[in-house]
Amino acid sequence: MGHSSDRGNRPSKIQRVLTFATVASYLFLTGLENAIILPTAWRYLIFLGANQEYLLGVTVSGFSASAAIAGLIGGRLADSFPSKTKNIVVTAVLAMILGNTMYLIGGSVVYVIMGRVLCGLGSGAGAALLAEVCRTTSSRERTSVLSVCSGLRQVGLLIGPGFQIILEYFNFTLFGGALVVRPFNAPGLFMAVLWICFLMFVLALYQNLDVEYNYEMLRKEHNGLDVRGSMDGHSIELSTSRETILAPVDDQPSIAARRWYFIEENFNRVTASHPATYSTYIDEFLHDDTVTVIPPLFSRLFDYTSFETSLVYMVGGGFSIAIYLLVSVTTKWTTDTYLVLFGWLMHILGFTWCLIWLPRIQPGDTDKMPLLLIGIMFLYVGFPVAAVGTTSLLSKCVSLRVQGIAQGFRRLATFSGLILGPLWGGATLHKPDLQLSVPLLLLLILGAMFSFSFKKIRTEERTALNLSK
Repeated sequence: MGHSSDRGNRPSKIQRVLTFATVASYLFLTGLENAIILPTAWRYLIFLGANQEYLLGVTVSGFSASAAIAGLIGGRLADSFPSKTKNIVVTAVLAMILGNTMYLIGGSVVYVIMGRVLCGLGSGAGAALLAEVCRTTSSRERTSVLSVCSGLRQVGLLIGPGFQIILEYFNFTLFGGALVVRPFNAPGLFMAVLWICFLMFVLALYQNLDVEYNYEMLRKEHNGLDVRGSMDGHSIELSTSRETILAPVDDQPSIAARRWYFIEENFNRVTASHPATYSTYIDEFLHDDTVTVIPPLFSRLFDYTSFETSLVYMVGGGFSIAIYLLVSVTTKWTTDTYLVLFGWLMHILGFTWCLIWLPRIQPGDTDKMPLLLIGIMFLYVGFPVAAVGTTSLLSKCVSLRVQGIAQGFRRLATFSGLILGPLWGGATLHKPDLQLSVPLLLLLILGAMFSFSFKKIRTEERTALNLSK
C-alpha cells in the first residue's frame, strides 16, 4: 500500500520540480541577458551612429519601464486565469525571442531600442511565475524556494561576463551574408537561441500546479475527502457541503475554515504590504546605486582598470550567491520579517561606514581600500537577505487570489529602483556626502514604516505560517 501511494505521488513531485526549475531557469536567463547585453550596448549604439549618451539611458530605461508595466499586466492575468500561466509564459518568451532577434538585426538605433522594449514586455512572465511559486508552496518552504530562484538570477549576472568574453570573438555572417554577426550584436543571437531552448522546455515539461496543489492541500486537510478543483482556479467543488467541510471540531475552526477565512477576509489587505513593497524599491535603488558608482570610484581612487573592476564584481557576486544559499538553509530558524530587518541593518551599517570613510580617501590611498571594501561587504550581505525577505513577506501579506498583481507591483518597485538608482549614483558621483546621505534617509523612512506596522506584519506572518501547518 505504501509503495502504491508513493508511485501515485511521484508524478506530482516531478511536475513540481519541473515547474520550479522553469521559474529558476527563467530568472537565470534574465540575469544572464542583463550581464551580456549591457556591457556592449553603448558600442552597438555608436556603431549605428548614435553620438548622444542619453540614447544609452533610453535603451536601458526603455527595457525597465516596459518590464515594470508588463509585470503588472502579467500578474493580473495570472490572478484572473491561474490555470493559464503556461500560456502567459509562452507568449512572454516569444516576445523575448522577437526582441533579441530585433537587437541582433539592428539597422538603426530605433530598432535596437524597440527590441529592448519588447524584451522588457516579455519579462512580464516573471510576476506570473513567482505568483505560481507563492501559490504552490507552503509559507514555511516558500522563503527557501525563492532564495534559490533569486540566487540563480545572481548566478546569471555573475557568469554573464564570461560569456561576453566568448562573444567578443564572434565575427561571421548568416543567410548568405545578409546578416553580419559582430561582438556587439552577438548577444542578441546568443540570447535568442537560449530563449528558444527555454521555450521548448516550457512547452514540453512545464505544467500549471495552482489548481492541483490547492486540491491536494484541501484533500489532506479533509482527511481524504473527494475534493475537485475547478479549472479556473477560483472555486473548489466539494463532495460534501461547504458547511460540513468548514464545520468546527471541538469548538475550534478546521484548518480548511481558517484557510477559507484567510482568503476571504484578507482579499483587500494592503497595510502590511506597503513596507514590503517600499523595501523592495529601496533595496533595488541602493543596489543599483552602488553597482553604478563602483567602476568610476575605483578607477578614480585606486586607478583600477575594467578588468580589475570586473574582478570586484565577480567577488561580490560570488559573495551574494553564498548569502542566498545561506538564507535558503536558515529559513527553518528565522522568519521573513527578521530577514528584512537584518538586511535593513546591514544597509544602515554599510552606508554609515562609507559615509564616514569615503570622503577621507584620496586618490592613490590604496592602504585605505580595505576600509571601503568593508562598507561594500556590509551592503553585499544586506542586498540578498533583504531581497528574499521582502519577496516572501509580501506573498504572505496578501491573499492567495492576488499573488500575481502583488508580484507585479513588487516588480514595478524593483524596476523603479533600477531606473532611479543608476541616475542618482551617476549624478552624485563627485558628491559622496550627498550620495550616501539620501540612501540613509530613505532607510530611516523604511525603518519608521516597519516600526509602525511591525505588530500587524508579524501577526499576518504568523497567521500564514499557522495555515501552512
